[in-house]
Amino acid sequence: MNTIRVPISAGLKLGLVLTAILMMMMFFRPATGPEVVVTVTGILYGGRDDFGIFGMGRVMPKGTPYTLIFTFDDTKGKPMPARCPGSGSGIVGSGQFSPATAVLTINDKSYGFGNKPDARSKTWRHTPSVCSESEIGIAVEEGPSSLASGVNIRIGPNRGDGPLTQDGDWRDALSLSRFNARSGENAFAIRRPWNYSAETMSYFSVDSITISGPQKASAER
Repeated sequence: MNTIRVPISAGLKLGLVLTAILMMMMFFRPATGPEVVVTVTGILYGGRDDFGIFGMGRVMPKGTPYTLIFTFDDTKGKPMPARCPGSGSGIVGSGQFSPATAVLTINDKSYGFGNKPDARSKTWRHTPSVCSESEIGIAVEEGPSSLASGVNIRIGPNRGDGPLTQDGDWRDALSLSRFNARSGENAFAIRRPWNYSAETMSYFSVDSITISGPQKASAER
């Protein structure tokens, strides 16, 4: 039988080359862009949990604490058109270009929004101008519009207070604990297409909002 003998040094070199290629494949995977993380805390105004997602029975008691975390990938979506120069900024997108996901935690149980193919999301920050009032809004939804699941936050300054911020860049760090959150858009809803009569939902009392500002995203999700 004829055999081919490979010199040991050649084998070692080949092994080193293959190892280097594998390491390059591991460390140079496509990375997501900078992340902006928004953390919202507060309590529920009561609500119903027909799907038993949060483990408290079908009624979620008023005063139950929650934590809501939005994560934005600013390589997705597109800038929201400004109402006028200096009025603020935002980002919006849908499908694979939806920039945000959200995780809602109640009673130590979590539920995620914005991970489905039909997801859509947006955020904006307005400052006082000739065409806008101080406001911060966030929305993450999925599913058909007639039966959408999603979570929304919308806040403005209390009457008589100054603006939430003079910084109109939605990505910049900000921490707020005094604002008007009495909008009916501070709420979440989870709906299922096979059961139109049931839902898990509640309105929010928003106590604090913290925007972390751009963070370096991990190379792998």
